[in-house]
Order: sequence, then C-alpha cells, then structure tokens
Amino acid sequence: MDFSRAEAELLDRLFADLVDSDVTFVVPRGYRDLPHSVPGSDIDVYVIDDDFEEAVRVAERLGFGSSDSSAGVRGLVEKVAANPGRATELLLSDRTKALRFAFETLTDTETVQTEYEEWKGSNGNVALHLTNHVVYESPMQSDVRQMIRVDPAVEESLFRHRRFVDGIPVPSEPDELAHLLCRGVFSYEGEFPPYYERRCRELSETVLSSPEMEKRFERLLSLLFFDADRVVRDHVERDSYDQLKSDLVSFADY
Repeated sequence: MDFSRAEAELLDRLFADLVDSDVTFVVPRGYRDLPHSVPGSDIDVYVIDDDFEEAVRVAERLGFGSSDSSAGVRGLVEKVAANPGRATELLLSDRTKALRFAFETLTDTETVQTEYEEWKGSNGNVALHLTNHVVYESPMQSDVRQMIRVDPAVEESLFRHRRFVDGIPVPSEPDELAHLLCRGVFSYEGEFPPYYERRCRELSETVLSSPEMEKRFERLLSLLFFDADRVVRDHVERDSYDQLKSDLVSFADY
C-alpha cells in the first residue's frame, strides 16, 4: 500500500513520538519502504509488554482510532467491566449460556493466549497493529485459531539486537529471518508469499556469511523449532521454502 505525503509524515511522527516516549518497539517486517509504502495493508509493531499501554496512548494522540481488538485476560476484564449486568444475569440464570459468554469473550479475536494483547487502529489509510508479545498460529488442529507465544528469549533477542533504519527500529538480520520463517510456516501454512521468499533469500546470504549472525540464528531456530531446527536450516541453505512445512510435519520429533 502506498501512502500520501501527509500519511508518510504521520508515520514519521508516530515513530518519532514512540522513540521520544521511551517506548521499546520494533517493526518486524515490511519496513524497507516506510514511511512511503508497505507490502501489506497494515503496519505490524511489536511493543515490549511494559510499554504497550503507552504505545497505544501515543497512537491515539495522533488520531488513530481503535477497533475492538483487546485479547486475553485484560480484554475479558474490560468487557465484563463494560457489561457487568449481562455477565451477572447469565451467570445466575443459565450456566451454559454463561460459559458460552465467557468463551466467546475470551476468543473474540480467535485467541486463547492469555498473555497476548493486541491493538488495532487506523488514521485514514494508515492502519496499525500493535502487539505486546511475539505470537504465531498454533500448528495444532483446532476449531479455534490459537495463538502461541514464542520463548521469551526470542523476544529478548528481537528487542536487544534491534537496529535503526531511517529512524525506525527494525530486527537484526538473524531475528528477521527467523521471524519470516515462522510467519511463512505458521501464518501462511507453508505457502510463503513472494515477498517473504525474496527477503529470506537476501537475509540468509547475510546471516550465513557471518559466523556471529549464524550462531545467533541457529539458537533462534532451536528455540522456535526445537529438534526440527536442522530441517529448517537445510531449507534455508537450499533456498527452498515450498516444502518446508510438509517436511516439518513429517519430522518425527516435531
């Protein structure tokens, strides 16, 4: 999506205000043409949990209007507080309906991950998606789309090794490559978009040519894919992503 001059200036102001407010955040992907355009329809931003509420306030001060996107326990508390009479009425009159009410509330954004919170807001054509943790769709079959938080060490690496490009904090090459691999496998069910394949190819050339980056990348793979980390590494080396998910599924210990 291409942005107008005014929208690009708005994004510049947003990132500058987040930095000035000491919010620790990172734009994990699709950042190379910001603030002028993004590959998708919105801008994803990971915010360290302690700074999440401040990040939302910064966005709201700049005119971003929110959608109803609270998730997890905090989202449930907000909804019950907003409608305590309905919750009490259901609990007293019909336990089955009360359980359904609670379940629908908890899964309003199709997630049962209690530590995960997101906020979606827009100002004109500029759409933001803020999250307080790095999560991916669960590979387990379920009627409910479940979001699973990664090992906290993965998040710690993402924020600790971030770098600034044109005033925007972005992941280091090993962190970005690991992130795109997870997105391709879990979010896109193994069907990597062309942009992901191109970017993975670029990043792998950089990461695998640096012993320090390669070591960090291998550690991230072990935290994200466990004993199947070698399977993922082999596909990266071969620049082959189409069969990655199927090979992971067939891997005995995955």
